[in-house]
Amino acid sequence: MKKIKSAATKIAMLCLTAACIFSAVSCATKKNEYVYEDDDIIFADREAENPAFIAPAITDEFLGDFDPLLVKSCVGLQKFGKKMKPKELTKNYLVPRTNNLEIHYRAAVNKICIILNYEERQKLKETAEQFLNEYETKTIDRHKVNKKTAYYSSQCSLWYGLSGLGSGSSKCDYWTNAEIINKHAYFLIHFTPSRTDDGKDLTPKENLYFSPTQLRDFIEILDQDYLIDQVKDLRSKAYTY
Repeated sequence: MKKIKSAATKIAMLCLTAACIFSAVSCATKKNEYVYEDDDIIFADREAENPAFIAPAITDEFLGDFDPLLVKSCVGLQKFGKKMKPKELTKNYLVPRTNNLEIHYRAAVNKICIILNYEERQKLKETAEQFLNEYETKTIDRHKVNKKTAYYSSQCSLWYGLSGLGSGSSKCDYWTNAEIINKHAYFLIHFTPSRTDDGKDLTPKENLYFSPTQLRDFIEILDQDYLIDQVKDLRSKAYTY
């Protein structure tokens, strides 16, 4: 009997010891656990009324905090004597942080970059559409092509350089007009030589021509709705919780 009692006592002691060890470990674990309060986590069913963060609004000066995006290419023309030669505009970039459109191309020895903000794009689009309307209604007249007969005149940024865009003007004068060449009407954007921002030089004279068909493609990349669509997927990925 004594042996049986002794064995039972030992088993009881072992169980008690194990229970104590388990209790100690459990208490230590609880001390290190983080107890979540009700407001600590925003769950899916509460997301609508208490979002984790809000996407910044789209404005005339901001489409999103993203790097420049390559948008559609188009083709224009440049005049050499009486001949029109194609000018491929394949490097057109939307800069979402400023809502600027940058048009990069090479003219002779220079790299050229024309920067159009929202306001200038709207003006260009309106006058381009005016030209198309006159073309379709056959109301374009022959006239001297200069600033006085222009659809409108304004200023934008134009930068240039041999290997990079080292110089330029943030207030380069330009105007738009219709010009008849070889009995065909073209939409002209003329960039007048303007004093560079550092005051040391003048920007190069640049002329970009567009046929009616080419102009419709150019209008598309000026359109604000089209440019907003270019960042729609990025905004969804960046600002969806």
